[in-house]
Amino acid sequence: MGKIAISPDVHGRRFWEIIKEHKEQFDKIVFLGDYVSPYSYEGITVKTAIEVFDEVLKFKKDNPDKVVLLFGNHDFSYIENSICESRMDYANWDRLNGMYFDNILSFDLAWETKIGDKRYFLSHSGVRKEWFDRWVKNKLFKWDGDDLPPADYFNNLFHAAYDDGRNPATESTRDFERAIGVYSWYRGWAGENDGSIVWADIKEYAKEGTLKSDYDNVVFICGHTQLRRDPIIRDEVMCLDCRKPFVLDTETGKVKELDYSPSTGRMGSP
Repeated sequence: MGKIAISPDVHGRRFWEIIKEHKEQFDKIVFLGDYVSPYSYEGITVKTAIEVFDEVLKFKKDNPDKVVLLFGNHDFSYIENSICESRMDYANWDRLNGMYFDNILSFDLAWETKIGDKRYFLSHSGVRKEWFDRWVKNKLFKWDGDDLPPADYFNNLFHAAYDDGRNPATESTRDFERAIGVYSWYRGWAGENDGSIVWADIKEYAKEGTLKSDYDNVVFICGHTQLRRDPIIRDEVMCLDCRKPFVLDTETGKVKELDYSPSTGRMGSP
């Protein structure tokens, strides 16, 4: 039975370290983005958040084929600050900009796997069809049909925009940033109907009364929308941003909170 460990939004927290301690028990480890920009009410300092981010980067460097680091809206803050300004660390912006660009090839926008007849698509906030059709499809790249492109299509866009590091941005980079920076009215005044792959709120998936993917046979696994305590796990959409690590079973497609048993030394699920 294969297992994929999933870490939702870090924001300077250390809950993900239990995954690191038992990394050999997972086939893949996927971080859903947002490594810095801590919440002040949690008592996490900016200094601590940067230290934790550095530890995440080292974890990736030490395990390049096993660890997947995805980008979130707060991470884009330190690439182009017009994309997200919420809780931005202005005092350390240059330092964080350097950390992100120095490691830009270590990041992606999405990762996916197939289980049975379904695609399990992991990204910071999933893909809304209206956003994709309006801002990306046949604008940033050619795509025929109404199905969701593979994760690597989004990753190629991301790397095409930034692999040259801090060189002057091209118009294609600006087009990418305009698309990525789209947020919905759930997230603020003057928003669109649907946000981008790093901005879509979980409420955007429930416009018809139930959480639903816009694409056939695609299950979205996201972070981004912080939940008070428990994850939201439905058949087509899952939001895991509740300060806990999770595991995806690659045989059943089930996602559950990780539970470590000191008596057996194994990771399980409740």
